[in-house]
Amino acid sequence: MLVCHFAIACEALNTFQGVKRRLEVKYQTDNITLYDDFAHHPTAIQTTLLGLRAKIGNEKIIAILELRSNTMKSGVHQQSLVDALSEADQVLILKPDSQDWDIDALFNKNSLFDSVIDIVTALSQIKQGHFVIMSNGGFDDIFGKLITKLET
Repeated sequence: MLVCHFAIACEALNTFQGVKRRLEVKYQTDNITLYDDFAHHPTAIQTTLLGLRAKIGNEKIIAILELRSNTMKSGVHQQSLVDALSEADQVLILKPDSQDWDIDALFNKNSLFDSVIDIVTALSQIKQGHFVIMSNGGFDDIFGKLITKLET
């Protein structure tokens, strides 16, 4: 006979720390929270940003995105990507080395960056907010570079 141990289940839920790379907090100060999220498809990006918005209310969300997958580089999701990012107050995108669509036509030139260093420099000027870094890869060690810059 299976016995439900409610107290044990509650204790386990209270200690659950979430799933790696799903709004995983990588760094936090009084004014900035830096998240790592595996979101790399418009549906996942939108879900991530909607979930964070529900949690933080009107606080500022800065979405940082690496267009790394073949479908993102080819432009298959270009319009749904714009819609998916609508919950963010500011968007920073690392332009892929090669792309099959006119990314400049859909995004403000202030949102597009040619290097991770340029993104890190731009983020270091922002003094408050929730920085959500979304990629299905290593994003050229953006976390290490950004944390080092924020701590100086």
